[in-house]
Formats: sequence, structure tokens, C-alpha cells
Amino acid sequence: MEYTQLTPAAGQGECRDINLPGLLLRSSSFETRLSMSGCGERERHIFVFLSNLRGEGKLNGKRLDEGLVAVCGAQPFEVVSPPMDMVGMTIARDLLNGYLESAEGLVAPGWMDDGVRFVGNSEATRRAGRMIKALITTYYDDPFAIGEGEGRQALAFSVLDILVPILIDVEAERDHHLSNRYQIVRRTREYILDRIDEPLQISEICRELGVSRRALQYSFQDVLGLNPVAFLRILRLNRARRDLVRTERSLQVKDVIDRWGFWHPSRFSCEYKQMFEELPSETLRRCRAAA
Repeated sequence: MEYTQLTPAAGQGECRDINLPGLLLRSSSFETRLSMSGCGERERHIFVFLSNLRGEGKLNGKRLDEGLVAVCGAQPFEVVSPPMDMVGMTIARDLLNGYLESAEGLVAPGWMDDGVRFVGNSEATRRAGRMIKALITTYYDDPFAIGEGEGRQALAFSVLDILVPILIDVEAERDHHLSNRYQIVRRTREYILDRIDEPLQISEICRELGVSRRALQYSFQDVLGLNPVAFLRILRLNRARRDLVRTERSLQVKDVIDRWGFWHPSRFSCEYKQMFEELPSETLRRCRAAA
């Protein structure tokens, strides 16, 4: 998954991961608005409980609400996240299917191989998210209590015990209109990232992708809440920050300005400080001192 900070803040938040047999658990808390893009894996399923949203967000163009979201199979996703709490898991297909068959006598529901879905926000869903978060917290408080081998396997099955009853009752809907707009954003992102150090124009992007300027504008507003020009500028600011954080000894701020196509150094410094709450020179100096 790729994270892009969209609003000014000194830090993004915190994240806790637990690797179990066939299962990755993650508990996160974000303190800034983020763009998160990525893709599921064909042999894995992703389920994410969202809570404590402090603002509006989007998932592939759909309104981002509290509750459970499923990313099924090798599906790309684009999230605009407000500050919020998130409990997620990546589950091997064989593990989940085997559990469904042995514990419930069921085959995997068909929707689990069909896109990105809002599963729901019932009290049972919220309770399941809280229970899985509590398991993660318990592990971090005392990781030796779980032990290895059978203990870790038991924890994985405890998570499935909580999750699977929610999945069995899922009813989800597809929104083709927003899905189409999401596809435009995804293709535009890929085109921009392939040429991000070039002086791209919106008219060029529209021509290459075969979409109108209006369709591009509406798609970005629906999916990301930004216009395409602002998104391109934010991407370049984030890439510039990554270069500065890498702390190559020979790197200077002017090198980053030249690489990412910022023609006015003073304007770059101003936009950079607005986004990251420090000057680019301060980022470089701070990271070199910590290295």
C-alpha cells in the first residue's frame, strides 16, 4: 500500500502489526488526511474495520463510512482517509475457505471474489472490530503470552471466530457509476507516476487516456476530493519529502526542486511547509542529524 499525506501534520499516526500463520493483523490510528492506494493479492482477502472517522473520506469514489470494508482478491483500491482508527487483516484464501468449510460447513460467498465492498456497520460489526483490536492490544502488552506454534495458530482462529459470522450475513451493492470514475482516477495515477518527473499538462493526460477534462475533473472530485492539478502537486511534494528523508549526503534541496519540477524555489518551500509543517531544509537537517 502507498500512503500520501494530503493535509498538513507533523506525523501520520501509529501502526501495529502482528504476523500469524496465514494472517496479518494491523491496528492503525491516523492523525492526518491520507491518500492510500494499493492492490489486494489474488490468494488473499483484506478486511478492514473503520471507526472514529473525524471527517469525510472516499473509497473508490464511494463515501467512506464507519464499519467493515472488504477488498476481495487482486483488486486495486484508492482511499481518501480522514483522521480515523482502523483494524485490518489480510487473510490467505486457503485459510479462510478451510475455516468456512470446517467450522460452518459453507463455501466462500460469491461476493468475496468480486471487488471492493462495504460490508456494513451493524452493532455486531462494531463489536467484532473492537474485539479484534483488543486481541492486538493484548499481544502488544504481553507478546510472550501467546507464545509460538499452537499459540499463534490459536490466535489466528480466534480472529476468524470473530470475523466469519459477520461475513456470512453480508449483503453488498455495486455502484457502476462511481466504479467508472474510480477507474479514470486509477489510470490517471498510473500515467502520472510513470512520468511524475516530467512537466505534465492536464490536456496531455486527457488526450492520452481518452477522457474529457470535465470527466477527469469530476472523477477526481468524487474519488479523491481534489482536482487533478492539486493531486499532481501533492504527489510531487510527497516525492520530494521522501528524497529529503533518505538523507543522501550529497543531496541538496535544490536537487529535489529540479528533480520534481518545482520551478520556483520560494514557492516550493512555502507549499512544502504548508503540507509538512517544516521547511525542506529543516527536514534534511533533522533527518541527517538522526541518521
